[in-house]
Order: sequence, then C-alpha cells, then structure tokens
Amino acid sequence: MKNFQDYLNFIAVNNTLSQLNSTFKQTFILAQQFNITNCIISIEHEFNNVVIYLSMDDRKSKEFIQNVETFNPVPIIKLLPNEEKEEILFNSSTLVEKRNLYLLVDGGSGIVSIDQNNRTKVCSAGFWMKKYNEDFIVTAGHCAYSIPSLFYVNSFHDHLIGPMNSRVIRPYDMGFIRKTNTNIMLRPVIRQFDRINSRLLQFLIVSSSEITSCGIHICKAGQSTGFSCGFVSAFNSVTIVDGRPMMRTIIVAPMSNNRGDSGGSMFRYNYHNADAIGIVVAGFPNPNSAGMPISLAYEHGYSLVTIDGNATHYFQS
Repeated sequence: MKNFQDYLNFIAVNNTLSQLNSTFKQTFILAQQFNITNCIISIEHEFNNVVIYLSMDDRKSKEFIQNVETFNPVPIIKLLPNEEKEEILFNSSTLVEKRNLYLLVDGGSGIVSIDQNNRTKVCSAGFWMKKYNEDFIVTAGHCAYSIPSLFYVNSFHDHLIGPMNSRVIRPYDMGFIRKTNTNIMLRPVIRQFDRINSRLLQFLIVSSSEITSCGIHICKAGQSTGFSCGFVSAFNSVTIVDGRPMMRTIIVAPMSNNRGDSGGSMFRYNYHNADAIGIVVAGFPNPNSAGMPISLAYEHGYSLVTIDGNATHYFQS
C-alpha cells in the first residue's frame, strides 16, 4: 500500500448506502403522493446523497420539497429552469417532417409511428434485435400512442418497417417494432450526424455493456439533435415524465436532446466501435438525458445483433 499511497485519494462520506437507499425510496413514494409530474430522483455518489431535479412551477412542488427536507439525509434539490419547462417532455414529436427516405435503418435513424386513430409520433431507432428468429427494432415504448401501431422510415407515407405489437410501458419505457417489409435492411450500426464538428459518424455494434458505476462516458444518436455525449451521473434512478414513473433509468449529463430523439441509441466507445448501453427515453433542459438499459430487452427474450452476425443476450466481460 505504501508504494501507491501517493496515488490514492480517499474522501470521507457522511451517508451510508443504507441511508441513501432509504431516502431514495421515501422520496419516490412522496413524489407519487404529491403527483409530481416531471422530475428525476437519483442517488449520485459524487455528492454522497439523493439528488432531485424538478421545477418549482406549482404549489405541490413546494410542498413536496418541504416534506422531503424532513428526511435524513436531506436530499439535494436541483431546480430546472421554469422558462424551459415545456421541454420537460418525452422527446417524441407529433410533427412529421418531410425528409429524404432510405431503406437502411441504423441506430439513430428517424422513424415515425401512426396508430389506428391516425395519430403520429416521430422518434429514433435504437438497435437491431432478434426474437424467435424474427427481426425487431428496439425503441422507446412511448413512441407509439397505442399498440398496435405501424412504424415507417422517416415519413409515414412510404417505406413501412412493421408494427409495434409489444412494449413495456409501465414502469419502464421500451417498445419493439417487428420488421415485416423485406425491402427494409437493418444493420448493427449507429449512424448519425455530429452537428458540433459537422461530420457524419458511424460505429459498428460489437457488444453491449451494463452501467455499474458513475462517471462513465457514453453517447447517444438521435434524429433531432444527432450525436452527443456526456457522463453517467446516476443509474437505477427514477425518472417521472408527465406523471409516469420510469424505473432503472440511466442519467447522463450533459447530453443534448430534443423531441424526436426518443428511442435513439445510447452507447459507449469500444475502441473505434461501440457497445450498446440502452435507448433514450426522456430529456430535461439542464441538459440531463434519461436512458433505459438494454438489459430490459434481454429480460424480455430479445437478443442484440452485433456486427459479427451473432445475436447476444448477455453482457460482454
């Protein structure tokens, strides 16, 4: 140990993991009791505390905070800017834009759904997956107003992908589009535009990774804001959007996102390739982004297709 003591840095903490878990659970229960509609509740080890992101836009938020402040430890409150509260929504859009159409569907590609009542949503494709030897695209479950819904490439006027007949919407947010059009080609590739550096980026999917610690650098690809990256600030968190709680979310900051990015690929670098992490499910104006882990798809019998042609349903070591 003496040989390494100059390289070690220990920081004293006041709150035990048991205390943090207790406060986390109490905060989540209280948020439901007060019908808090948009917030993130997470244990952030950087602060050795529970952190709550929410806006002070109504009376119930103030009462919620007053009650939370009686907990031990007292959670850290981080306020979201009220003037941007309209962005605290699912990242899907009801506006269908005209775009160039392609038969290739990669991670981050634009997709659009139309339900039986002709309601539409624009979202992004996540990853190519398989189940019972059939091809699927994993995306956010809320990308369809209802199921069954049909999904198309970029515009609902052309190029059908197939239906979303299966999704996990409560308390998670993940849906699976079954490819029925033989003219659509799925690829184990993430391909989107890097708007900051004005270049098109492409990564091959070689495996998947499970988030087990904070500080990990991960990126996302979505059709609205393209390619952006940030660092994991929390995982196994609760994200509440429009009153709907989502469990097990991965929180990444800063990571730009907007309506239409929902369902897009979240990944981390594996040399010059990529490991699948999960899909984008929500965004806040900090900017914080929330993701749903790919492990949820594995638990429902789906396997990730990688560049070597194998369908995997486990994490690479």
